[in-house]
Amino acid sequence: MLARGYRRIAYVGHNIKKDTRAGKRFVGFSAALEAAGVPLVATEIRDGRSSVGEGHAGLAALMSRHADLDAVYFSNDDMAIGGYFYCLSEGISVPKGLAIVGYNGLDICRYTPQALTTVETPRVKAGRVAAQLILDDAPAQVVNLGFELIEGATA
Repeated sequence: MLARGYRRIAYVGHNIKKDTRAGKRFVGFSAALEAAGVPLVATEIRDGRSSVGEGHAGLAALMSRHADLDAVYFSNDDMAIGGYFYCLSEGISVPKGLAIVGYNGLDICRYTPQALTTVETPRVKAGRVAAQLILDDAPAQVVNLGFELIEGATA
């Protein structure tokens, strides 16, 4: 987002206290913006579960307070797809009027009218590595499996 020149960036997410992984992503995202000297303009944290509907409602609430945003990062692809649908319903041009970025790299992201820009993680590999660590009775550890930016058409 920063490399593409976006500077009025906000975040829409779901309950980051219950979904600790999403909470950690939010902290990392906020820290990266701060390190680049770009303030996070606003956040909209929904109390409900992650869903397309909550992403739609979350972006609607956010835009009612901050109509001048140029990009929004969502806690995951479900929420981002909801935000994308909000833009379609309101006639907001994506990405010219508002860039949308998700997280997870879900298959559906490739088939929306504009492929969703998202961060894909190796979820299957993570499960395999975790299972192997358990089978090996390995001590608790951090394993970096990496990620891939899927440059869709929404950012």
